[in-house]
Amino acid sequence: MDVFSMDRDLDIVTQLLLRYADLRDVVVEGEGRLLVAVLDRAIKDLREGISAKEVHEWLNRGGGGLFAFGTICEFLGLNPQRARVVISESFAQRYQHGLAA
Repeated sequence: MDVFSMDRDLDIVTQLLLRYADLRDVVVEGEGRLLVAVLDRAIKDLREGISAKEVHEWLNRGGGGLFAFGTICEFLGLNPQRARVVISESFAQRYQHGLAA
């Protein structure tokens, strides 16, 4: 299954990140689909202003664990720092204008 056909409802920022991802050796099924869904939910929560503080903490938290931002990036072949920049830049204007909690 192709990652881009797995869910047509992925946020545009998630789609952008997945374009950068090194998915050559990743079969996006089972655990992979779950990790993409966790990342996508966090991005959608930022877009909607839901739990923005918690999402920012999750993005910047160190450490491991299956659902840690760094683990998800590693699984998808993304550079976590670059992914943080893409996400931050995508929502920077919104947060500068105080539209999100």
